[in-house]
Amino acid sequence: MLANVRSLRNKIDELQAHCNLQWAYKEANLICITETWLDHTITDAELFLDGFGVPLRADRDNAKSGKKIGGGLCVYVNTSWSRTANIRETYCSPDVELLCVSFRPKYLPREFGKVTLIVVYVPPSGNDARATDVIVDCAQRVQASSPDSPLFIMGDFNSCPLSKSLPTFQHAFNTVQPHLVGQKLQRMNVNPHLILWVLSFLSEREQVGEVERKGDREKKRGEKKGERLRERAGVEGERNERKGERDKGGAEQGRE
Repeated sequence: MLANVRSLRNKIDELQAHCNLQWAYKEANLICITETWLDHTITDAELFLDGFGVPLRADRDNAKSGKKIGGGLCVYVNTSWSRTANIRETYCSPDVELLCVSFRPKYLPREFGKVTLIVVYVPPSGNDARATDVIVDCAQRVQASSPDSPLFIMGDFNSCPLSKSLPTFQHAFNTVQPHLVGQKLQRMNVNPHLILWVLSFLSEREQVGEVERKGDREKKRGEKKGERLRERAGVEGERNERKGERDKGGAEQGRE
């Protein structure tokens, strides 16, 4: 899960409520946050979330960024997914802020030592070329030290393009179709165990979606990743139709 919150401290109670009441938050393996607006005066204890480990932070360095407020990155790791998490490196400049974290999930295939995540915030005023160089250099260092381990990059990139600089990386969306991902990974000769791990994550997890209908917001739960959310009106219509048939049948038996 990824969010740009523009100050985490004044939203931590709201985030905790979401984690308590909403399945998508409570069961998220990772909650990644950009623009935390945190500094050394705010302790980890003030940012604690039930079910998640100590927040992994990369607060903005005012001297290095040349800015007094804003920025900052944070990653929460669900303890049911991984109890091992380490910050590999951080970076802060006027062009980009970066937090690189490695995990050892409980159900990662044995041949993969870790999973690495790079979280990025590129300010609107940042230089895209310099920001891209920093991100690519970090990704290459991770790949050089752990060539067989999965690496993910996510964040708020604004207008910073990465597709040409990281041609072997693929964009991922919530609407991804798992079987198509599996086929593409097979064509790329990705390790079969890693493919199974990725597909199980995509196909066996529920997600929460919202559908706008006639001005009213309706929440749907229990859909699988990549599946289309059904219109509630259609479901309710079927139920009403069946109810009408039962009522009609009861009335006919009464007349007999």
